[in-house]
Amino acid sequence: MSRFRGGTARPTAFTKSYDGPPLFCKHCGIRPFGRGYVEQIGGDYVAIMLSTLDDATPEELIAAPVRVANGRDNAWWVEAAETRHL
Repeated sequence: MSRFRGGTARPTAFTKSYDGPPLFCKHCGIRPFGRGYVEQIGGDYVAIMLSTLDDATPEELIAAPVRVANGRDNAWWVEAAETRHL
């Protein structure tokens, strides 16, 4: 489970974005998740940064499905052709 620490910490929006403002913690600067809408992938989505999950074991992360999207060409619904460098 991921949680913001520091009592009243809340995600803060940075408004320079074409698909809604990315959210980040105003205290430490991490971006724990993103959200948006892309019709080609089914509409609304939430993307969680795995490194922000407190209780995820290495085994769970290794077993988790990974989908690498083609963000370079703004074609998020297309699997990236090359991923060996990631």
